[in-house]
Amino acid sequence: MLLWVAVFNGYPVFFPDSGQYLWASFDLQPPIYRTIGYSIFIRLVSFGTSPWLVVIAQSVIAIFILHSAFDFIVRQNGPSERGGLVFLGLMVFLVFGTTLPWFVGQIMPDVFTGLFLLSLFLLLYDSKISLERTVLLSAVFCISIGTHITHLLTVTLLLVAILVLRTLGAFREFWPTQSIKGIVACVLVPIMAITALLALSNWRSGFGFTLFPAKPVFLFGRLIESGLAADYLEALCARLLRVWRATLHLRRGTR
Repeated sequence: MLLWVAVFNGYPVFFPDSGQYLWASFDLQPPIYRTIGYSIFIRLVSFGTSPWLVVIAQSVIAIFILHSAFDFIVRQNGPSERGGLVFLGLMVFLVFGTTLPWFVGQIMPDVFTGLFLLSLFLLLYDSKISLERTVLLSAVFCISIGTHITHLLTVTLLLVAILVLRTLGAFREFWPTQSIKGIVACVLVPIMAITALLALSNWRSGFGFTLFPAKPVFLFGRLIESGLAADYLEALCARLLRVWRATLHLRRGTR
């Protein structure tokens, strides 16, 4: 059901950015203003054959994360004999009442924004989760934060906020229930691994050992969008033209 948009479209939904992600999945050379994480995901799940395998994998991951979150909520409120039907009804609502199928059915990393938040929540607060599901959640979390640089920044800020709340007794209900070892193994280690992977991929591409080498590109784009770049270039060109004319006049006078 999650793929109904892609099926209706006749092909996975593409945006102008989708082609660059696909291209990078073949040569693993990230553009200066994109991370390599989503392209690696495409390479792993599609085997270089068809984008359909990418959206199918995204739908499977989305259902797995949603079911894990639903199972956690059900366990917090007691067992339910109709849990399967309730989850099916919830999925029907999400499929036809939200934009989830659009994000799942497109070749873009946007779907992983919600998935990394839910997987982080489960890894921190579901202390009764099985080992197998913990490993899968950690893998999804690792993939999700690597698909976009903003995910890495967001998870860092969230963990800092949780640590601050951890020092305040009034916010005891916000303290993670997972053990310290579990948080280190399933949350911190994936973050450090993805951070190293992104930095190494940029270094390999000649951008330096950095997470985000495109700061000047985005800054210049912002200046163009606001009109400041055009005003500055016009003023600069006018000043250079006056200097050039003055220099030419002096040369003629010297002759």
